[in-house]
Amino acid sequence: MRPGEMISIALILLCAVLATSIVLTDHPVPSVRSWGGIPTSLEEPSEVQKPYKAHSIPGRINFVDFDFGGEGVAYHDTEAGNLGGYAYRTDNVDVDVGTRSGADVPVVSHTYAGEWIQFSEVQVAKSGTYAATFYTSTTEDKKSFSVLVDGKKVATVYAPNTGDWHAFAPTSVQIPLTAGKHTVKITMDTGFADLAYVEFALAAPTSTPSGEYGADANPTGNPIGGGEGYTEIISPNDPRVKFIVDTRDELLSALKNARSGDVIYVEGNANIDMSGYFNVGVPAGVTIASNRGEDGAAGGRIYQKRLFSDPKAPDLRPLFITKGSGVRFTGLRIDGPDTGARVSEWRSGIRVEHQLAEIDNCEISGWGGAAIVFWGTGSATDMKDGGYVHHNNIHHCQGSGFGYGVVTYLGSVCLIEANYFDYTRHSIAGDGSAGSGYEARYNINGPHATSQNFDMHGKPDPSGSGKIAGDLIKIHHNTFLGTEPVVAPPIVIRGVPRVGAYIDHNWFYYTSHAPVWQMNGKGNISMTYSLIGENKTLSTSGPIHYVSWDL
Repeated sequence: MRPGEMISIALILLCAVLATSIVLTDHPVPSVRSWGGIPTSLEEPSEVQKPYKAHSIPGRINFVDFDFGGEGVAYHDTEAGNLGGYAYRTDNVDVDVGTRSGADVPVVSHTYAGEWIQFSEVQVAKSGTYAATFYTSTTEDKKSFSVLVDGKKVATVYAPNTGDWHAFAPTSVQIPLTAGKHTVKITMDTGFADLAYVEFALAAPTSTPSGEYGADANPTGNPIGGGEGYTEIISPNDPRVKFIVDTRDELLSALKNARSGDVIYVEGNANIDMSGYFNVGVPAGVTIASNRGEDGAAGGRIYQKRLFSDPKAPDLRPLFITKGSGVRFTGLRIDGPDTGARVSEWRSGIRVEHQLAEIDNCEISGWGGAAIVFWGTGSATDMKDGGYVHHNNIHHCQGSGFGYGVVTYLGSVCLIEANYFDYTRHSIAGDGSAGSGYEARYNINGPHATSQNFDMHGKPDPSGSGKIAGDLIKIHHNTFLGTEPVVAPPIVIRGVPRVGAYIDHNWFYYTSHAPVWQMNGKGNISMTYSLIGENKTLSTSGPIHYVSWDL
């Protein structure tokens, strides 16, 4: 036997011994190696999802440390094998360990639309709004991915064009999180972006102008409540105006034919009777406009009366409903049939079911249910993207049991700015569901509210006892003129917000009790720098009135 043959036989025997050892081992110990001093595990993927390593917030999450669990469980990759060409772990996700500028870890690369990675049992130390800074690279513009927490989209991140796949740059978004364990998922919207890591840091509450209190701080350049002096009025000569209407049939025809970017202009002297019409759809990107405030004009009027033939309908049945994002109502009068508290059916003027809606410079009244309803517009990257209500006069929406000026439902958020409210039950309210919230600033609440002016309802806490009151609420630089009744305090939070309620720089005329009440729990409310009473007594902290009963 030649020496070479002896070596070949020895190698065959050695392989057989090793193979036998592997077969007889019930629980193989994963091999461990390191990359740049970072220990990595080469454990084979398991169909059972479990964390690759522990993650905590505040802190850093490396995207290559997604869960064990395999395709469709811990990740989804549209291409078989690791296109990154280097081994960091044995999953099929494309991981590249090549040297990068601005990234000191391997990266998830070769991404395509629809792919995703997931991180379970991420421990958040404290409820709050976090600045999430993502380090990414791409050589193209407008590449994005979504961030989901516990299955709900909380942010869209746009990766900056770094001009080089090996150069990474940061971009930040704010994400509200509650204390405890969560599952975080990254889903590629467009693909063609490499992902290195994300750093979470607790963000300080949004700073607001100091030294000025109440709505007098209005920095918008337009009058509170809109009307005379409003500068964003659309003219019938605007090239975007594709339809000019002053009858119901013309309006319905225009809505049927309008396309995104079109403006439907309602004549300033129009009185359009929409009695008997409900859920009138407004297509994505379409604006309905008139001339409120132009040379003292009241604006074209669209109204609804009650008819004996009206079918019985669910609460908050609207006149108008959005059919896509980017809808705008501006310069109009939108009048409902119910100006008093006693109503037999609670109707609403506008129901917004899509993001980026804008309602401005309108006079909206007579809706016993609500003037404006936001319905499931959550997952917006900020309040304004969820909906923007500004420079309107909203009044006589005071139906018993409802009676809202603006209300958010089912995780909706919105920015409510520089409006005048009066003769409402609640000028602003939320249903208290997880994800819901609003920012209210530079508004005036008149003296004739029948109950608390700004409100957030309580919902049973899905994680235990007690009630939550939405997620994030910001109320600053508003003036509350009401002094009675006693049970109509300016602000009531009917549970514990999951992130927090930040209340500052407001002016409260109300002195019967503390201007802010909390029910069904205690905590997560910050109330600072308020003027109380007509004589403007300064309170740098509080007061908050805690009650055990509900309104």
